[in-house]
Amino acid sequence: RYELELRGVPIQHRGQPHVLYIGRDVTERKLAEHALRASEEQYRSIFNASADAMLLRDDTMTIVDANFAFLSLCGLPREQVVGKAHAPFVDETFEVAGERLLKDALGGVRGALEARTRAHDGSLLDVEVRAMPMLYRGRPHVLAIARNITADKRAEAERQRYEARLRQAQKMEAIGQLTGGIAHDFNNILA
Repeated sequence: RYELELRGVPIQHRGQPHVLYIGRDVTERKLAEHALRASEEQYRSIFNASADAMLLRDDTMTIVDANFAFLSLCGLPREQVVGKAHAPFVDETFEVAGERLLKDALGGVRGALEARTRAHDGSLLDVEVRAMPMLYRGRPHVLAIARNITADKRAEAERQRYEARLRQAQKMEAIGQLTGGIAHDFNNILA
């Protein structure tokens, strides 16, 4: 079996109207189109299923695509994000470092940074942003992946607070043992 593309052309043959059909085998082209469509569907499924916010930029730093996690993080529809040069929720204090990270990735160097930003509801978020170079539709692109690490940061701060309290308690215990030993020695001297 093969795919055939047919074209009908009206002609005159021996004074009578006829239709000349021209057929071309397009099986390979159809298979390539199907493979490309399947690859695009797979990319789209993985891209949109990610729990991390993803943003794809082209070599002019224009946003080409954004996944659902990114759109829900910034609280904007796709139309207000795609085609823009500036990511909507990036805080100004991290803008220069973020641009450098993206340009380095466009040059082929992977990188990461931690930043603080605001979600669409106004809450402060700590995010880890990773930028990876990639080739998309024959042109260099940058895939930026932002992971919300706010809970991890809070847990780390809580752990450090508990460690400080534990160290303080250990110091107090050591001082108590020292004063107990001094009192015992003093009692022996008096006795």
